[in-house]
Amino acid sequence: MNKKAVPLILFLILLFLPVPQSYASYPTTTVQLNPSKDAYVRESNPDDNSGDSNYLLVCSTSGYRERAFLEFDLSSIPQGVIILSATLHLNRSTDGAEDRTYRINVVNEEWQELSITWNNQPSSISDVYVEHQITAASGWWNVSVTSLMPPVLNVSAISFRIIDANEGSGNIQRWFNSRENPDGGHPILEIEYATPATLYHVHGLFSEDGSFLGSTTMTVYLPNATYEIYVNGHVELRFPEKPVLFTFQLSGGGMRKIYITQTQETLYLFTPDANYTTYGFTVKDYTGQLTSGSYLEAWRYVNGTQRLIERAQLQNILDEVPLVLSMDRTYILQLQLPDSSTYRFGYYVTGVDVTPTLILREISFSRQAQLTYRYVTIEATRPSPTQIQVNYHDTLDQTLNVSLSVKLRNGTLVYSDWSSSNPVQFTWNAADNETDYVVYVTVSHSFFGALEYSKALAREVSFNSPPDLGVLGSWGGVSAGNILPAMLIIVVAGAFSTLTAPVGLFATVVTAAILTYLGWINVSYTVLAVAMSLAVLYGIAWVRKR
Repeated sequence: MNKKAVPLILFLILLFLPVPQSYASYPTTTVQLNPSKDAYVRESNPDDNSGDSNYLLVCSTSGYRERAFLEFDLSSIPQGVIILSATLHLNRSTDGAEDRTYRINVVNEEWQELSITWNNQPSSISDVYVEHQITAASGWWNVSVTSLMPPVLNVSAISFRIIDANEGSGNIQRWFNSRENPDGGHPILEIEYATPATLYHVHGLFSEDGSFLGSTTMTVYLPNATYEIYVNGHVELRFPEKPVLFTFQLSGGGMRKIYITQTQETLYLFTPDANYTTYGFTVKDYTGQLTSGSYLEAWRYVNGTQRLIERAQLQNILDEVPLVLSMDRTYILQLQLPDSSTYRFGYYVTGVDVTPTLILREISFSRQAQLTYRYVTIEATRPSPTQIQVNYHDTLDQTLNVSLSVKLRNGTLVYSDWSSSNPVQFTWNAADNETDYVVYVTVSHSFFGALEYSKALAREVSFNSPPDLGVLGSWGGVSAGNILPAMLIIVVAGAFSTLTAPVGLFATVVTAAILTYLGWINVSYTVLAVAMSLAVLYGIAWVRKR
Protein backbone atom coordinates (compact mmCIF):
# COMPACT_ATOMS: atom_id res chain seq x y z
CA MET A 1 0.00 0.00 0.00
CA ASN A 2 1.16 3.48 -0.76
CA LYS A 3 2.27 5.00 2.56
CA LYS A 4 1.06 8.41 1.45
CA ALA A 5 -2.47 7.06 1.24
CA VAL A 6 -2.56 5.94 4.90
CA PRO A 7 -3.24 9.40 6.41
CA LEU A 8 -6.00 9.97 3.86
CA ILE A 9 -7.65 6.64 4.70
CA LEU A 10 -7.45 7.35 8.45
CA PHE A 11 -8.97 10.78 7.87
CA LEU A 12 -11.87 9.29 5.93
CA ILE A 13 -12.48 6.69 8.66
CA LEU A 14 -12.58 9.40 11.34
CA LEU A 15 -14.80 11.55 9.17
CA PHE A 16 -17.53 8.94 8.97
CA LEU A 17 -17.36 7.66 12.54
CA PRO A 18 -20.63 8.28 14.44
CA VAL A 19 -20.46 11.34 16.67
CA PRO A 20 -21.69 10.71 20.24
CA GLN A 21 -24.62 12.80 21.44
CA SER A 22 -23.60 15.88 23.38
CA TYR A 23 -25.04 19.12 24.58
CA ALA A 24 -22.36 21.27 22.96
CA SER A 25 -24.93 22.94 20.77
CA TYR A 26 -26.83 24.22 23.83
CA PRO A 27 -25.79 27.50 25.49
CA THR A 28 -23.69 26.76 28.59
CA THR A 29 -23.37 28.74 31.82
CA THR A 30 -21.02 28.41 34.79
CA VAL A 31 -22.00 29.64 38.24
CA GLN A 32 -20.20 29.64 41.59
CA LEU A 33 -22.38 29.31 44.66
CA ASN A 34 -21.52 29.76 48.33
CA PRO A 35 -23.33 27.67 50.93
CA SER A 36 -26.66 28.88 52.23
CA LYS A 37 -25.80 27.05 55.46
CA ASP A 38 -22.92 24.96 56.84
CA ALA A 39 -21.99 23.35 60.15
CA TYR A 40 -20.10 20.45 61.67
CA VAL A 41 -21.08 18.01 64.42
CA ARG A 42 -18.83 16.25 66.95
CA GLU A 43 -19.23 12.90 68.65
CA SER A 44 -17.50 14.05 71.85
CA ASN A 45 -20.08 16.82 72.41
CA PRO A 46 -23.21 15.24 70.89
CA ASP A 47 -25.59 18.06 71.81
CA ASP A 48 -23.38 21.00 70.83
CA ASN A 49 -24.03 23.06 67.69
CA SER A 50 -21.32 24.71 65.62
CA GLY A 51 -23.41 26.38 62.92
CA ASP A 52 -21.77 29.77 63.53
CA SER A 53 -18.19 28.47 63.60
CA ASN A 54 -15.54 29.87 61.28
CA TYR A 55 -14.45 26.35 60.40
CA LEU A 56 -15.79 22.99 59.30
CA LEU A 57 -14.02 20.10 61.03
CA VAL A 58 -13.73 16.49 59.87
CA CYS A 59 -12.08 13.98 62.20
CA SER A 60 -11.59 10.20 62.08
CA THR A 61 -10.75 9.49 65.74
CA SER A 62 -13.07 6.96 67.37
CA GLY A 63 -15.14 8.65 70.07
CA TYR A 64 -14.13 12.05 68.68
CA ARG A 65 -15.45 11.78 65.13
CA GLU A 66 -16.46 15.01 63.37
CA ARG A 67 -18.58 15.45 60.26
CA ALA A 68 -19.24 18.51 58.09
CA PHE A 69 -22.54 19.50 56.44
CA LEU A 70 -23.07 22.04 53.66
CA GLU A 71 -26.15 23.08 51.72
CA PHE A 72 -26.27 25.12 48.50
CA ASP A 73 -29.29 27.03 47.24
CA LEU A 74 -29.86 26.22 43.53
CA SER A 75 -32.93 28.39 43.00
CA SER A 76 -30.94 30.85 40.86
CA ILE A 77 -30.46 28.09 38.25
CA PRO A 78 -33.46 27.37 35.98
CA GLN A 79 -35.14 24.04 36.61
CA GLY A 80 -34.64 21.52 33.83
CA VAL A 81 -31.16 22.60 32.74
CA ILE A 82 -28.60 19.88 32.02
CA ILE A 83 -25.86 19.61 34.63
CA LEU A 84 -22.59 19.18 32.76
CA SER A 85 -20.25 19.33 35.75
CA ALA A 86 -20.21 20.22 39.44
CA THR A 87 -17.08 20.79 41.53
CA LEU A 88 -16.90 21.37 45.28
CA HIS A 89 -14.06 23.68 46.39
CA LEU A 90 -13.03 23.65 50.07
CA ASN A 91 -10.13 25.64 51.53
CA ARG A 92 -7.99 23.71 54.05
CA SER A 93 -6.76 26.21 56.59
CA THR A 94 -4.13 23.98 58.27
CA ASP A 95 -1.64 21.32 57.24
CA GLY A 96 -2.33 17.70 58.09
CA ALA A 97 -0.12 14.89 59.29
CA GLU A 98 -0.70 12.73 56.21
CA ASP A 99 -2.74 12.32 53.04
CA ARG A 100 -6.29 11.20 53.73
CA THR A 101 -9.35 10.08 51.72
CA TYR A 102 -12.70 11.73 52.38
CA ARG A 103 -16.21 10.72 51.37
CA ILE A 104 -19.02 13.03 50.22
CA ASN A 105 -22.68 11.94 50.28
CA VAL A 106 -25.93 13.73 49.46
CA VAL A 107 -28.18 14.46 52.46
CA ASN A 108 -31.83 13.67 51.77
CA GLU A 109 -33.53 15.44 54.67
CA GLU A 110 -33.78 18.94 56.09
CA TRP A 111 -31.42 20.23 58.78
CA GLN A 112 -30.99 23.60 60.46
CA GLU A 113 -27.65 25.37 60.61
CA LEU A 114 -28.02 26.65 64.19
CA SER A 115 -29.56 23.52 65.69
CA ILE A 116 -27.86 20.53 64.04
CA THR A 117 -25.91 18.33 66.47
CA TRP A 118 -24.35 14.88 66.52
CA ASN A 119 -27.50 13.49 68.11
CA ASN A 120 -29.98 14.98 65.60
CA GLN A 121 -27.85 14.91 62.45
CA PRO A 122 -29.71 13.73 59.31
CA SER A 123 -30.01 9.96 59.03
CA SER A 124 -31.28 9.90 55.44
CA ILE A 125 -28.04 9.82 53.49
CA SER A 126 -27.74 8.80 49.83
CA ASP A 127 -25.95 5.52 49.14
CA VAL A 128 -24.21 7.21 46.22
CA TYR A 129 -20.97 8.94 47.17
CA VAL A 130 -17.67 10.19 45.84
CA GLU A 131 -14.29 9.71 47.51
CA HIS A 132 -11.26 11.88 47.01
CA GLN A 133 -7.84 12.11 48.60
CA ILE A 134 -6.59 15.25 50.32
CA THR A 135 -2.87 15.84 50.60
CA ALA A 136 -1.30 16.75 53.89
CA ALA A 137 -0.58 20.31 52.77
CA SER A 138 -3.05 23.15 53.25
CA GLY A 139 -4.79 24.86 50.34
CA TRP A 140 -7.81 24.31 48.13
CA TRP A 141 -9.36 20.87 47.84
CA ASN A 142 -11.24 20.51 44.56
CA VAL A 143 -13.41 17.44 44.08
CA SER A 144 -15.91 16.60 41.33
CA VAL A 145 -19.43 15.95 42.65
CA THR A 146 -21.04 15.72 39.21
CA SER A 147 -22.20 12.15 39.90
CA LEU A 148 -24.08 13.40 42.97
CA MET A 149 -26.05 16.01 41.04
CA PRO A 150 -29.29 15.26 39.15
CA PRO A 151 -28.44 15.12 35.41
CA VAL A 152 -31.45 17.34 34.74
CA LEU A 153 -31.92 19.86 37.52
CA ASN A 154 -35.18 19.26 39.37
CA VAL A 155 -34.30 20.42 42.91
CA SER A 156 -33.98 23.89 44.42
CA ALA A 157 -31.17 22.97 46.84
CA ILE A 158 -28.59 20.24 47.45
CA SER A 159 -26.97 19.24 50.72
CA PHE A 160 -23.68 17.37 51.26
CA ARG A 161 -22.13 15.49 54.19
CA ILE A 162 -18.33 15.12 54.38
CA ILE A 163 -16.76 12.38 56.50
CA ASP A 164 -13.44 10.59 56.75
CA ALA A 165 -13.66 7.52 54.51
CA ASN A 166 -12.01 5.50 57.31
CA GLU A 167 -13.90 6.78 60.32
CA GLY A 168 -12.79 5.18 63.56
CA SER A 169 -9.22 4.58 62.43
CA GLY A 170 -6.28 6.87 62.93
CA ASN A 171 -6.24 10.28 64.53
CA ILE A 172 -6.60 12.64 61.58
CA GLN A 173 -8.44 15.98 61.66
CA ARG A 174 -8.94 18.51 58.87
CA TRP A 175 -10.06 22.13 59.20
CA PHE A 176 -11.89 23.83 56.31
CA ASN A 177 -12.98 27.45 56.14
CA SER A 178 -16.74 27.86 56.64
CA ARG A 179 -18.99 30.48 55.06
CA GLU A 180 -18.64 32.59 58.23
CA ASN A 181 -14.83 32.73 58.14
CA PRO A 182 -13.72 36.39 58.14
CA ASP A 183 -10.53 35.57 56.22
CA GLY A 184 -12.42 34.36 53.15
CA GLY A 185 -11.74 31.08 51.40
CA HIS A 186 -15.40 30.16 51.73
CA PRO A 187 -16.75 26.90 50.28
CA ILE A 188 -17.80 27.04 46.63
CA LEU A 189 -19.97 24.78 44.50
CA GLU A 190 -19.09 25.44 40.87
CA ILE A 191 -21.72 24.24 38.40
CA GLU A 192 -21.60 24.24 34.61
CA TYR A 193 -24.94 23.64 32.95
CA ALA A 194 -26.42 23.65 29.46
CA THR A 195 -29.69 25.34 28.62
CA PRO A 196 -31.68 23.24 26.12
CA ALA A 197 -34.15 24.63 23.62
CA THR A 198 -37.18 23.43 25.59
CA LEU A 199 -38.81 25.90 27.96
CA TYR A 200 -41.94 25.44 30.05
CA HIS A 201 -43.49 27.95 32.41
CA VAL A 202 -45.73 26.05 34.81
CA HIS A 203 -48.11 27.89 37.16
CA GLY A 204 -50.06 26.31 39.97
CA LEU A 205 -51.81 25.05 41.85
CA PHE A 206 -55.15 26.72 41.02
CA SER A 207 -58.82 25.83 41.30
CA GLU A 208 -60.86 26.09 38.12
CA ASP A 209 -62.67 29.03 39.74
CA GLY A 210 -59.37 30.93 39.56
CA SER A 211 -58.31 30.83 43.21
CA PHE A 212 -54.74 29.93 44.13
CA LEU A 213 -54.52 26.76 46.23
CA GLY A 214 -50.80 26.50 46.98
CA SER A 215 -48.17 23.95 46.08
CA THR A 216 -48.28 20.57 44.38
CA THR A 217 -45.89 17.97 43.04
CA MET A 218 -45.91 17.42 39.30
CA THR A 219 -44.47 14.35 37.59
CA VAL A 220 -42.58 14.96 34.34
CA TYR A 221 -42.24 12.04 31.94
CA LEU A 222 -39.36 12.28 29.49
CA PRO A 223 -38.86 9.56 26.87
CA ASN A 224 -36.27 7.82 29.07
CA ALA A 225 -36.61 9.35 32.53
CA THR A 226 -39.11 10.55 35.14
CA TYR A 227 -38.79 13.55 37.47
CA GLU A 228 -40.79 14.97 40.35
CA ILE A 229 -41.10 18.77 40.20
CA TYR A 230 -42.30 20.92 43.11
CA VAL A 231 -44.61 23.69 41.88
CA ASN A 232 -45.62 26.56 44.13
CA GLY A 233 -46.83 29.54 42.11
CA HIS A 234 -44.45 29.43 39.15
CA VAL A 235 -41.57 27.30 38.00
CA GLU A 236 -39.45 27.53 34.85
CA LEU A 237 -38.49 24.15 33.41
CA ARG A 238 -36.00 23.13 30.74
CA PHE A 239 -35.26 19.61 29.54
CA PRO A 240 -32.78 18.06 27.10
CA GLU A 241 -35.72 16.84 25.01
CA LYS A 242 -39.43 17.44 24.72
CA PRO A 243 -41.30 15.74 27.59
CA VAL A 244 -44.08 13.26 26.89
CA LEU A 245 -46.50 14.56 29.51
CA PHE A 246 -46.97 16.24 32.89
CA THR A 247 -49.24 14.71 35.54
CA PHE A 248 -50.44 15.78 38.99
CA GLN A 249 -52.71 14.23 41.60
CA LEU A 250 -56.17 15.52 42.52
CA SER A 251 -57.87 15.26 45.88
CA GLY A 252 -60.04 12.18 45.93
CA GLY A 253 -57.56 10.03 44.04
CA GLY A 254 -57.93 11.45 40.52
CA MET A 255 -55.14 12.49 38.20
CA ARG A 256 -54.91 15.08 35.45
CA LYS A 257 -52.60 14.72 32.48
CA ILE A 258 -51.24 17.33 30.11
CA TYR A 259 -49.52 15.80 27.11
CA ILE A 260 -46.79 18.04 25.70
CA THR A 261 -47.00 19.03 22.04
CA GLN A 262 -44.54 21.96 21.83
CA THR A 263 -40.96 22.57 22.89
CA GLN A 264 -42.07 25.78 24.60
CA GLU A 265 -45.37 26.21 26.44
CA THR A 266 -46.96 28.09 29.31
CA LEU A 267 -49.18 25.78 31.33
CA TYR A 268 -51.45 26.12 34.36
CA LEU A 269 -52.31 23.32 36.78
CA PHE A 270 -56.01 23.36 37.69
CA THR A 271 -58.01 21.19 40.05
CA PRO A 272 -61.80 20.78 39.62
CA ASP A 273 -63.95 23.33 41.43
CA ALA A 274 -66.79 20.81 41.92
CA ASN A 275 -67.34 17.08 42.05
CA TYR A 276 -65.49 15.53 39.14
CA THR A 277 -65.46 12.35 37.13
CA THR A 278 -63.67 10.88 34.13
CA TYR A 279 -65.47 11.39 30.82
CA GLY A 280 -64.62 8.96 28.06
CA PHE A 281 -64.97 10.79 24.74
CA THR A 282 -65.35 8.89 21.48
CA VAL A 283 -64.24 10.86 18.42
CA LYS A 284 -65.87 9.84 15.15
CA ASP A 285 -63.66 10.86 12.26
CA TYR A 286 -65.46 11.70 9.00
CA THR A 287 -62.31 13.25 7.49
CA GLY A 288 -59.63 10.57 7.72
CA GLN A 289 -57.24 12.96 9.54
CA LEU A 290 -57.33 11.36 12.98
CA THR A 291 -54.16 9.50 14.04
CA SER A 292 -52.45 8.54 17.28
CA GLY A 293 -50.60 11.87 17.05
CA SER A 294 -53.83 13.77 17.75
CA TYR A 295 -54.79 15.30 21.09
CA LEU A 296 -58.15 16.15 22.65
CA GLU A 297 -58.06 19.30 24.78
CA ALA A 298 -60.47 20.70 27.36
CA TRP A 299 -60.37 24.48 27.82
CA ARG A 300 -62.31 26.68 30.21
CA TYR A 301 -62.70 30.37 30.92
CA VAL A 302 -60.86 31.14 34.18
CA ASN A 303 -61.03 34.74 35.39
CA GLY A 304 -62.08 35.80 31.88
CA THR A 305 -59.22 34.03 30.06
CA GLN A 306 -59.31 30.73 28.21
CA ARG A 307 -57.01 28.25 29.94
CA LEU A 308 -56.04 24.72 29.01
CA ILE A 309 -57.39 22.34 31.65
CA GLU A 310 -56.29 18.98 30.30
CA ARG A 311 -54.80 17.51 27.13
CA ALA A 312 -55.16 13.79 26.36
CA GLN A 313 -53.56 11.82 23.56
CA LEU A 314 -55.50 9.58 21.19
CA GLN A 315 -53.54 6.39 21.74
CA ASN A 316 -55.84 4.50 19.39
CA ILE A 317 -58.42 6.27 17.24
CA LEU A 318 -61.02 3.65 18.21
CA ASP A 319 -60.50 4.02 21.97
CA GLU A 320 -62.24 6.41 24.33
CA VAL A 321 -60.23 9.49 25.25
CA PRO A 322 -60.38 10.13 29.03
CA LEU A 323 -60.67 13.66 30.42
CA VAL A 324 -61.15 14.46 34.11
CA LEU A 325 -63.75 17.25 34.24
CA SER A 326 -65.86 18.99 36.87
CA MET A 327 -69.52 18.05 36.75
CA ASP A 328 -72.13 20.61 35.65
CA ARG A 329 -69.50 22.89 34.16
CA THR A 330 -68.95 24.28 30.66
CA TYR A 331 -65.77 23.42 28.74
CA ILE A 332 -64.51 24.12 25.24
CA LEU A 333 -63.42 20.91 23.54
CA GLN A 334 -60.73 21.13 20.88
CA LEU A 335 -58.92 18.57 18.78
CA GLN A 336 -55.28 19.22 17.91
CA LEU A 337 -54.33 17.32 14.75
CA PRO A 338 -50.84 16.15 13.71
CA ASP A 339 -50.49 18.93 11.11
CA SER A 340 -50.92 21.50 13.96
CA SER A 341 -54.41 22.42 12.76
CA THR A 342 -57.19 22.67 15.32
CA TYR A 343 -60.79 21.49 15.20
CA ARG A 344 -63.14 23.08 17.71
CA PHE A 345 -66.17 21.09 18.86
CA GLY A 346 -67.51 24.12 20.72
CA TYR A 347 -68.97 24.26 24.22
CA TYR A 348 -69.62 21.06 26.11
CA VAL A 349 -71.62 21.03 29.35
CA THR A 350 -70.67 18.11 31.55
CA GLY A 351 -73.57 16.02 32.79
CA VAL A 352 -74.63 12.48 33.55
CA ASP A 353 -73.49 11.14 30.16
CA VAL A 354 -69.87 10.17 30.81
CA THR A 355 -69.30 8.57 27.38
CA PRO A 356 -70.19 11.33 24.88
CA THR A 357 -69.42 11.20 21.16
CA LEU A 358 -67.68 13.97 19.20
CA ILE A 359 -67.83 14.14 15.40
CA LEU A 360 -64.91 15.38 13.30
CA ARG A 361 -66.06 16.83 9.98
CA GLU A 362 -64.08 18.21 7.05
CA ILE A 363 -63.00 21.85 7.19
CA SER A 364 -64.21 22.94 3.75
CA PHE A 365 -65.35 26.11 2.00
CA SER A 366 -68.09 26.68 -0.54
CA ARG A 367 -67.54 28.65 -3.74
CA GLN A 368 -69.41 31.53 -2.15
CA ALA A 369 -66.93 31.71 0.74
CA GLN A 370 -65.73 35.24 1.35
CA LEU A 371 -62.04 35.79 0.61
CA THR A 372 -60.96 38.51 3.03
CA TYR A 373 -57.55 38.56 1.39
CA ARG A 374 -55.96 36.47 -1.30
CA TYR A 375 -54.50 33.98 1.16
CA VAL A 376 -57.15 34.05 3.89
CA THR A 377 -60.50 32.24 3.69
CA ILE A 378 -63.35 32.67 6.17
CA GLU A 379 -66.84 31.25 5.96
CA ALA A 380 -69.73 31.12 8.42
CA THR A 381 -72.57 28.67 7.84
CA ARG A 382 -75.59 27.29 9.64
CA PRO A 383 -75.59 23.54 8.84
CA SER A 384 -78.64 23.02 11.04
CA PRO A 385 -81.10 25.34 12.83
CA THR A 386 -79.26 24.82 16.14
CA GLN A 387 -75.67 24.83 14.86
CA ILE A 388 -73.40 27.63 13.63
CA GLN A 389 -70.04 26.75 12.10
CA VAL A 390 -67.14 29.03 11.14
CA ASN A 391 -64.16 27.78 9.11
CA TYR A 392 -60.88 29.70 8.83
CA HIS A 393 -57.73 28.99 6.82
CA ASP A 394 -54.61 31.05 6.21
CA THR A 395 -52.39 29.58 3.48
CA LEU A 396 -49.52 31.86 4.55
CA ASP A 397 -49.72 30.48 8.09
CA GLN A 398 -49.11 33.96 9.51
CA THR A 399 -52.21 34.13 11.71
CA LEU A 400 -51.63 35.24 15.30
CA ASN A 401 -55.16 34.58 16.54
CA VAL A 402 -58.78 34.39 15.40
CA SER A 403 -61.64 35.73 17.54
CA LEU A 404 -65.27 34.74 17.01
CA SER A 405 -68.36 36.54 18.29
CA VAL A 406 -71.96 35.50 17.65
CA LYS A 407 -74.53 38.19 18.38
CA LEU A 408 -78.23 38.78 18.10
CA ARG A 409 -79.39 41.40 15.62
CA ASN A 410 -79.67 43.90 18.49
CA GLY A 411 -75.97 43.41 19.30
CA THR A 412 -76.31 41.12 22.33
CA LEU A 413 -73.36 38.73 22.56
CA VAL A 414 -74.47 35.10 22.92
CA TYR A 415 -71.27 33.17 22.11
CA SER A 416 -67.56 33.87 21.76
CA ASP A 417 -64.40 31.88 21.19
CA TRP A 418 -60.82 32.33 19.98
CA SER A 419 -57.93 30.27 18.71
CA SER A 420 -54.32 30.71 17.64
CA SER A 421 -54.42 27.62 15.40
CA ASN A 422 -54.55 27.46 11.62
CA PRO A 423 -56.72 26.14 10.10
CA VAL A 424 -59.44 26.18 12.71
CA GLN A 425 -63.13 25.34 12.84
CA PHE A 426 -65.46 26.85 15.42
CA THR A 427 -68.73 25.05 16.15
CA TRP A 428 -71.59 26.33 18.32
CA ASN A 429 -74.30 23.77 18.95
CA ALA A 430 -76.66 25.81 21.13
CA ALA A 431 -78.26 28.17 18.60
CA ASP A 432 -82.01 28.80 18.85
CA ASN A 433 -83.81 27.63 15.72
CA GLU A 434 -86.22 30.60 15.98
CA THR A 435 -83.51 33.28 16.20
CA ASP A 436 -81.45 35.25 13.67
CA TYR A 437 -77.74 35.68 14.39
CA VAL A 438 -74.82 37.73 13.08
CA VAL A 439 -71.33 36.20 13.07
CA TYR A 440 -68.30 38.47 13.55
CA VAL A 441 -64.73 37.21 13.02
CA THR A 442 -61.67 39.32 13.88
CA VAL A 443 -58.25 38.14 12.74
CA SER A 444 -54.88 39.33 14.00
CA HIS A 445 -52.47 38.65 11.13
CA SER A 446 -48.72 39.27 11.22
CA PHE A 447 -48.69 40.30 7.54
CA PHE A 448 -52.12 41.85 6.85
CA GLY A 449 -52.75 43.31 10.30
CA ALA A 450 -56.34 43.27 11.59
CA LEU A 451 -58.95 41.58 9.39
CA GLU A 452 -62.71 41.59 9.97
CA TYR A 453 -65.52 39.42 8.65
CA SER A 454 -69.24 39.36 9.39
CA LYS A 455 -72.21 37.42 8.10
CA ALA A 456 -75.89 37.27 9.04
CA LEU A 457 -77.32 33.79 9.51
CA ALA A 458 -81.12 33.80 9.41
CA ARG A 459 -83.30 31.37 11.31
CA GLU A 460 -84.84 28.40 9.55
CA VAL A 461 -88.54 28.23 8.71
CA SER A 462 -90.42 26.74 11.65
CA PHE A 463 -91.94 23.33 11.16
CA ASN A 464 -93.76 23.22 14.46
CA SER A 465 -96.79 20.92 14.57
CA PRO A 466 -100.29 22.34 15.20
CA PRO A 467 -101.79 22.16 18.69
CA ASP A 468 -102.54 18.56 19.63
CA LEU A 469 -106.32 18.19 19.92
CA GLY A 470 -106.16 14.40 20.10
CA VAL A 471 -107.22 14.51 23.75
CA LEU A 472 -110.73 15.43 22.52
CA GLY A 473 -111.14 11.96 21.04
CA SER A 474 -112.64 11.30 17.58
CA TRP A 475 -115.92 12.21 15.86
CA GLY A 476 -117.32 9.88 13.27
CA GLY A 477 -113.96 8.14 12.91
CA VAL A 478 -112.11 11.46 12.41
CA SER A 479 -109.44 12.25 15.01
CA ALA A 480 -109.83 15.56 16.82
CA GLY A 481 -106.18 16.22 15.97
CA ASN A 482 -107.19 16.71 12.30
CA ILE A 483 -109.89 19.26 13.08
CA LEU A 484 -107.65 22.35 12.88
CA PRO A 485 -106.03 21.41 9.52
CA ALA A 486 -109.46 20.46 8.12
CA MET A 487 -110.95 23.78 9.22
CA LEU A 488 -108.04 25.62 7.61
CA ILE A 489 -108.60 23.78 4.30
CA ILE A 490 -112.34 24.54 4.42
CA VAL A 491 -111.72 28.23 5.10
CA VAL A 492 -109.28 28.47 2.17
CA ALA A 493 -111.67 26.60 -0.13
CA GLY A 494 -114.59 28.82 0.82
CA ALA A 495 -112.64 32.05 0.55
CA PHE A 496 -111.12 31.39 -2.88
CA SER A 497 -114.30 29.80 -4.28
CA THR A 498 -115.96 33.21 -4.05
CA LEU A 499 -113.68 34.24 -6.90
CA THR A 500 -114.18 31.24 -9.18
CA ALA A 501 -114.68 27.53 -8.63
CA PRO A 502 -111.36 26.55 -10.33
CA VAL A 503 -109.43 29.04 -8.16
CA GLY A 504 -111.07 27.66 -5.03
CA LEU A 505 -110.29 24.08 -6.07
CA PHE A 506 -106.66 24.92 -6.91
CA ALA A 507 -106.15 26.80 -3.60
CA THR A 508 -107.64 23.88 -1.67
CA VAL A 509 -105.22 21.36 -3.21
CA VAL A 510 -102.22 23.67 -2.67
CA THR A 511 -103.19 24.20 0.98
CA ALA A 512 -103.50 20.46 1.54
CA ALA A 513 -100.07 19.93 -0.05
CA ILE A 514 -98.47 22.58 2.22
CA LEU A 515 -100.05 21.08 5.35
CA THR A 516 -98.81 17.64 4.31
CA TYR A 517 -95.27 18.97 3.83
CA LEU A 518 -95.38 20.59 7.28
CA GLY A 519 -96.59 17.34 8.79
CA TRP A 520 -99.97 18.67 9.94
CA ILE A 521 -101.92 16.10 7.95
CA ASN A 522 -101.07 12.73 6.45
CA VAL A 523 -102.11 12.71 2.78
CA SER A 524 -100.42 10.66 0.09
CA TYR A 525 -98.48 12.71 -2.47
CA THR A 526 -100.06 10.52 -5.13
CA VAL A 527 -103.50 11.65 -4.02
CA LEU A 528 -102.35 15.26 -4.05
CA ALA A 529 -100.91 14.85 -7.58
CA VAL A 530 -104.18 13.38 -8.85
CA ALA A 531 -106.18 16.13 -7.14
CA MET A 532 -103.97 18.83 -8.67
CA SER A 533 -104.34 17.26 -12.13
CA LEU A 534 -108.13 17.20 -11.80
CA ALA A 535 -108.11 20.81 -10.62
CA VAL A 536 -106.09 21.87 -13.67
CA LEU A 537 -108.37 19.93 -16.08
CA TYR A 538 -111.44 21.41 -14.44
CA GLY A 539 -109.98 24.88 -14.77
CA ILE A 540 -109.26 24.37 -18.50
CA ALA A 541 -112.81 23.08 -19.08
CA TRP A 542 -114.27 25.98 -17.11
CA VAL A 543 -112.35 28.54 -19.21
CA ARG A 544 -113.52 26.96 -22.50
CA LYS A 545 -117.16 27.04 -21.37
CA ARG A 546 -116.83 30.75 -20.72
